[in-house]
Amino acid sequence: YPEAAKERVLYEKTPLLVLCRKRDVPLDVVTALLNACPEAAGEEDFYDYNYDTPLHLLCRNESVSLDAVKVIINAYPEAAREIDQFHDWTPLHALCRRIDVTLESLTILLNAYPEAIMEKDCHFETPLSYICFNENAPLEYFQKLLDEWLRVKENRSSHSVNSLISDAEHWLGFMRGDIKELLCRLSSLFEEGNQNNPSLWTS
Repeated sequence: YPEAAKERVLYEKTPLLVLCRKRDVPLDVVTALLNACPEAAGEEDFYDYNYDTPLHLLCRNESVSLDAVKVIINAYPEAAREIDQFHDWTPLHALCRRIDVTLESLTILLNAYPEAIMEKDCHFETPLSYICFNENAPLEYFQKLLDEWLRVKENRSSHSVNSLISDAEHWLGFMRGDIKELLCRLSSLFEEGNQNNPSLWTS
C-alpha cells in the first residue's frame, strides 16, 4: 500500500514528517518511505504553521545523519526549493547553521537549487550569512557558497560585499574573523578593479 506514505496521521503529519522530527532517524526507513512514495518528500507540516518539509526538518535536526539529506534530494529534487513560513528559510539556510554541516551536503543542495544562495529569510539573511556565523564550518565551506554567490552579477561589487558584512553583523551579531578578513580583501579588490577598469567586474 504505497499511498500510506502520504497519509496524514499524528497531528496531520505524514509518516515521513513524523520520522524526520525524531532522533536517530533510520536511513533505511527514510529510503523505504521514499521508494514507496517519492512525493512524500514534498508534503508540508501544517500542524505548527511552519510548513516544513521533511528536508527542512532533516537539515535542522542535528541528531540526524546528513546522508538522509542526499536520499531526499535524490528522490525529490524540488524539496530544495521549498521555503518554510516561520523563518522563510530554504533547506540551505537551515543546513548552514548546523555544527556538523558537510561540504557534500552543501554541494547537494546547491546543485539541486543554486538560486537558494540568493534567497533571503525573515531577517533578510541569505545562507551565505549563516555560514559566516557558523564557527564549526571550515573556510572552504564558506568559499563554496561564496563562489556560487559571486556567480550573480549584481554581487560582484564592493558595495554588495560590504552589505553582506554589515547585514550579517547587524542581524546575527557576529561574523567570524577569518571570513570577515577574506570579504574585506574581496571588497578592496572590487574597489581597485572598478577604479582601474569600471567594466572589469560587470562583464
